Amino acid sequence: ENNATTPTSPDRLAAILSYNEMLRRFPERRWRFVAVDVPYKEVLEQEKHILRLISPLDSTMDFNIATAFWFAGRGKGRILGMDEVEDVERGLQSKAVVGNDTMP
Repeated sequence: ENNATTPTSPDRLAAILSYNEMLRRFPERRWRFVAVDVPYKEVLEQEKHILRLISPLDSTMDFNIATAFWFAGRGKGRILGMDEVEDVERGLQSKAVVGNDTMP
C-alpha cells in the first residue's frame, strides 16, 4: 500500500535517527517510537480540511508539518520495536559505507 510516510521516507528516517539519539542521550527515560503510517489516499481525502486549519501556509513544509500533527493527533499508530529501528539504522550505515567507498 502506498503510504505517505513509509519506513524509508526521509521524514521517517530522520525521526528514527532522532529517536536513537534520544535513547543514547537520556537512557534513564523510557522512550517509545509511535509510527503513524497513513495511506496517501487518506492524506488526499483530508487535504482540504487540513489546509483550512493551517496558519501560516507559506510553503509545502507548512502543509507537511500540519499533516503530520493532524494524523498524529488522532492517537492511532504502532509502536516500533527496537529490531525495526535498528534495521533502519543499519541500512543507513550500510548506505553511508557504500557511498564513502565510491568517493574519489
